[in-house]
Amino acid sequence: MLYHGFNIRITPCHLKRTDDAGREVICKGYWFKVFADESMTIPLDVFGGAVGFELLEESMDEAEQFAMDVVEAEEKRYWEVLKEIV
Repeated sequence: MLYHGFNIRITPCHLKRTDDAGREVICKGYWFKVFADESMTIPLDVFGGAVGFELLEESMDEAEQFAMDVVEAEEKRYWEVLKEIV
């Protein structure tokens, strides 16, 4: 997925989270890897999103929206990191 000039790889996975009762639970979710280039060789960020925590539902639309929200929040930092790399 391309967003704001960054390539994002979204991979389904299972993630650990802590529920309201303080118990560790395994959730369906996604790993997100943000890259600065088309060939996806210059990584900028890696983060996860779990269904029922960061994501409302298990869908690619929801995952893509979450990725876009994170990229928008972190975009300034991504460009600063990229300036240091090049």
